[in-house]
Amino acid sequence: MAPQLAPSQREQIHAMILRELPNKVIAETVECSERTVRRIRSRLRRFGTTTSPPNRVGREAKITPLMRLLASLLRLSCLGFLLSCLGFLQLTKELCNPVFVGHCVR
Repeated sequence: MAPQLAPSQREQIHAMILRELPNKVIAETVECSERTVRRIRSRLRRFGTTTSPPNRVGREAKITPLMRLLASLLRLSCLGFLLSCLGFLQLTKELCNPVFVGHCVR
């Protein structure tokens, strides 16, 4: 298997593609194959970058960014303590699973 291109080589290919140089000239200058230049040209058209986006596997996350932010804020002891004293929620042992209660819990 051939080694991956260095980021500097990708940038050089990108700059040469923007100058509308032919694939053969780019490949000879950067010392890679013409196929590599064609693939990078294709990725620029499809994704706007010289690399493909990562292939994600598995189910999509059920935790939204807002939920993640709330959980991180609740981990701060002062905010969790304040909300629990105001009667809004009771924190479990993990401090990341808020449970609503209607009274003050210490």
